[in-house]
Amino acid sequence: EGHSLVSVDPDGAMLRSFPTERVIGCVVVGASSVVAPGAVRSATGGSYTLGEPDGSTSERAARLAAALEATGFGARVGPRIRDDIWAKLWGNVSFSSLAVLTGSGLASLANDPSTAKLASAIMAEAQAVAEALGARLPMTIAQRIEQTKRMGDHKTSILQDLEARRPMEVDAMVGCVCEAGRIAGVATPLIDGIYGLVRRRARVAGCYPENPSLERLLSPA
Repeated sequence: EGHSLVSVDPDGAMLRSFPTERVIGCVVVGASSVVAPGAVRSATGGSYTLGEPDGSTSERAARLAAALEATGFGARVGPRIRDDIWAKLWGNVSFSSLAVLTGSGLASLANDPSTAKLASAIMAEAQAVAEALGARLPMTIAQRIEQTKRMGDHKTSILQDLEARRPMEVDAMVGCVCEAGRIAGVATPLIDGIYGLVRRRARVAGCYPENPSLERLLSPA
């Protein structure tokens, strides 16, 4: 409350264009890939969890969920969308980061003891930030890693972007946790280091634009 994330909306353009009262939160879970501009192939069908930012239920969210269901996607309205967002981000900051740095699929990372241990440590830092901000994650770290093992060797979206030389969501997936940690007063030394490595990998590939104001805010403390 009372903050906007520079890592997600550096110049405030999104907030000005889409005030909070116009937003419905949504978390997408599924294995997908961009096969052409404007065309996405879903390998699993996907599921959509929707909810109001303040945690309330609403008729408009229910109508949107019904519209998604009518197209064949699974959709539901959740009472605590921020928890669902953090649960998705939990995997992004850990396994998506490691995927970029290693070029590996999800199951390979989760089944390798060394990368699974590193992912667990990253998730522990992210969980501390989430809980300091009032979020409740729906499972343990061990359960989250087991879930990742069952996802197969799907390439995460940010790894797909790297391989296709598209702009990468480094700040929205990793930098935002560093920034949220500073807002909450929770140290994130491991994620800060991972963030620096992922940014460097993205820069080398030409997939990460320079942003001086963001650099000053999110450079490792």
